[in-house]
Amino acid sequence: MQDSLTLSNLAIRRANRRIALVWGFICALLVAVVCGAVWLKIKTDRVQLLRQAESETAARAESYAEQVLRSVSQIDQLSLSIKYQWEHKLGSLDLDDQFRRGVYQDKLYPVAVDAEGYAVSSTRNLAPGTYMGDLPFFKIHRDQPEPQPQPQLHILPSAPGRGGFQGEQIIRFSRRFDKPDGRFDGVVLIAVEPDYLASFYNAASLMPGDFISVRFIEGPLLVSKGGKAATTVFYEQAPLFTQEHGIRDEPALAFVDRESRLVAWQKIEGYPLISIAAISKKNIFEPYASTQRTYLGIAGLVCLLLVSFTVAGALNQIRHTARRRHEAKVQSTFRLAVDGAREAFYMISPTYRDNGDIDKLCIEDCNERAAELSGYPRHAWHWMRNIIFSCA
Repeated sequence: MQDSLTLSNLAIRRANRRIALVWGFICALLVAVVCGAVWLKIKTDRVQLLRQAESETAARAESYAEQVLRSVSQIDQLSLSIKYQWEHKLGSLDLDDQFRRGVYQDKLYPVAVDAEGYAVSSTRNLAPGTYMGDLPFFKIHRDQPEPQPQPQLHILPSAPGRGGFQGEQIIRFSRRFDKPDGRFDGVVLIAVEPDYLASFYNAASLMPGDFISVRFIEGPLLVSKGGKAATTVFYEQAPLFTQEHGIRDEPALAFVDRESRLVAWQKIEGYPLISIAAISKKNIFEPYASTQRTYLGIAGLVCLLLVSFTVAGALNQIRHTARRRHEAKVQSTFRLAVDGAREAFYMISPTYRDNGDIDKLCIEDCNERAAELSGYPRHAWHWMRNIIFSCA
């Protein structure tokens, strides 16, 4: 008897375990679907944000390249004009007078330097006769072995200025003067402040961590400007860009502030310069963080509800199964007791008319003794209902 009860309890435990496993599997499947859908949504959104940022970064680099090209072209044209005046001796070259008459922009400061290295004519309070032969731009042109067929505008990185620029950083653009026989005859220098090249028309769109810059193709920095930040040098080491234009994901280790960025570049046609625009990855994804937290919160709530529903459903099914098992056991025990009796037992149920009165009394089931007395086999009562009394 004890062994029978033990086996029965083991069977019940196995059945309950199966119920729990089925509900757990369904719950795990639904949780996986919810989490997978949220993960896919977040991933899709982040990819879309990245693609939009790539387009914006590339557009910035291209726009900035066009702006720098216009500015450098103006400087180039001014240097050619002064070179022509110098070499053709078109009267006295008075750059300060030209400046006052508005011949060129007030942000461009030209200087004519003779073959000995002395300033002959200038603006910005650079006294005539100021010696400039010791500066790199002059030495480069003076030591040039022979005049070039098409002399190029020479550009140097920012360096300390002289005269009115004393104590300030300036960028120097220069072009060689030649005598009729091709010998060196001096240099035209055009000095500009770095902001002249860094004044991006769309600077308001630069967030902290974003920047624009102009570099030489070989890598050295010419000018850089950050969005609402004091940092102007961002790269740890001078980057190299081998293609004319493009975009790439730069790791955090590439930058001084250890912040990863999307970087786009565009070579400036006709000059050894390249424009660069960078957007901080933090600025790309940080605004999305609240939306991502909302998605994760909703997913967590749904998963919690699924787990609660699963536990409740499993417990309810286990209780329902136990109740049915108990009822079946009681019925089986009662059946054994009834079938073993010598008395006839019938299970009777009424049927009703439309007005609610009882119409008939029908036999639903009976024991073996009752079947013998009725003349019908016992199994017939499971599909045949017999009227034993009409109330009509």
